[in-house]
Amino acid sequence: MALILIVGFGSAIGAVLRHLYVENTKTFFKYFTSVVQLNIIGSFLVGILSGLSIQNPFVTTGILSGFTTFSTMIVQGYSFRRNSTIYFFIMFVIGLAATILGLLIGEAIHG
Repeated sequence: MALILIVGFGSAIGAVLRHLYVENTKTFFKYFTSVVQLNIIGSFLVGILSGLSIQNPFVTTGILSGFTTFSTMIVQGYSFRRNSTIYFFIMFVIGLAATILGLLIGEAIHG
């Protein structure tokens, strides 16, 4: 039960961080949206933690899962109807690249 509460608390923190990030950056970016950025940042951080062999449910399943969001990505992709292919390319390909880069960095640091 304690682990569930820890993950839930981490997720709440991540969701608040996501909201603050999107609200404070959305006016500065047009096509390359704030949600794309936060998902890439989250992918990169998950990669680093995986490369470092850090298994911390509070951070990974909690904070980072609350920070990144698949449902928001899908809704935004739909709102870009004409440009959704480019949007999803950015989300998946660059997100995957960010995860791999983070993983490689984490593994290099971890040894």
